[in-house]
Amino acid sequence: MSFSKPVPLSLRSSLRLALLLAPLSLAGCGIFGSDDDPLPSAPRPCPSIAVLNETDRVTQFNGQGTDLTDVLLRAEFNRAALKCEYDEDDGQISVDFAFDGYAEIGAAATSRQASLPIFISVTRIDNGDVIVSKQLDTVPISFEPVSPQVRFYKETEGLIIPFTDRVDGEDYQILVGFQLTPEQLAYNRRVARIPIR
Repeated sequence: MSFSKPVPLSLRSSLRLALLLAPLSLAGCGIFGSDDDPLPSAPRPCPSIAVLNETDRVTQFNGQGTDLTDVLLRAEFNRAALKCEYDEDDGQISVDFAFDGYAEIGAAATSRQASLPIFISVTRIDNGDVIVSKQLDTVPISFEPVSPQVRFYKETEGLIIPFTDRVDGEDYQILVGFQLTPEQLAYNRRVARIPIR
């Protein structure tokens, strides 16, 4: 059995020091960056998204009353989510968002097809929730012959929001909800929510 020749103490210490310093110098290049390789910038914040209180559900009636036998359909929002991308050259944020929910056909329905009016508002939450823009849209609903309930899904791409050095995505909020009539809003305020799912 042969043994390797012992390394002198001074050389051993030099090697140990070199091994300790090597990872630090490598880490320094990767973590702290340099003039030639600057740190990557942190992701820019996206706007938040929420369903506006009291517009998260809708009940449509046949015009004869507000009993259960007068209901055409009920619908409710479930979830909403978004992603965004900054255009630094144009000073714009492009937002893609989606939401889903459930609808239930009522006893007074005469058709298994319906259309739910919704709104999409952009507000400045840093400025007293001032509405920057609002648009209306619809969600088509189609009930299967054997099911009284259906899940709906809506996706919107390319909603444009401006930004500056002082105002970016975190200063905005996107609000979605059903576009209610005054009677439908009053009904929501008067009657406790009964979840569909």
